[in-house]
Amino acid sequence: MYLSNEEIKELVKEKGLISDNFVESNLTPNGYDMTIGSMTFDRRFIYIETAEEFNIPNDVVGTIFLRSTFARMGLVGTFGAVDAGYKGKLSLTLLNSDGLLSCNYISRVSKTHGATGATVETTTKEGYCKKGDMVLQKGTRIAQILFSKMSKETSAPYNGKYQKKTATQEQ
Repeated sequence: MYLSNEEIKELVKEKGLISDNFVESNLTPNGYDMTIGSMTFDRRFIYIETAEEFNIPNDVVGTIFLRSTFARMGLVGTFGAVDAGYKGKLSLTLLNSDGLLSCNYISRVSKTHGATGATVETTTKEGYCKKGDMVLQKGTRIAQILFSKMSKETSAPYNGKYQKKTATQEQ
């Protein structure tokens, strides 16, 4: 049975289900729209790390679906279950099936002031992909995660190689 938006909010408060970058307006009636935290790509694939960090309880499992807007753009995503006990950001890989999505990097310059009052400029590269007026970039709601309550807490929660890692650490 899928959890409702109210049950998800409860788990966020009580158990930190989404512990980093939770945005209440991303709740759907029966799930949560995850956003792009970072993105890299090659000619055919787009590699995404979610902005959100998850702490899946030992009696909950997550199922991910690509938002239909992006399926209509020619993107294909096949995702596995998010196991009970998983902690960390999620890695999503999308196939640019028709090759019509163009991807590029832009440089962003940010300025900070150090303790001495000197201005320090930092340049970061951020990826974005575009087709017509549709744009994929940091902050875009890309996929929905639905949460299901298990009938009993697992005796063997996820403890695999991706536990507490980010997509960046995997590469």
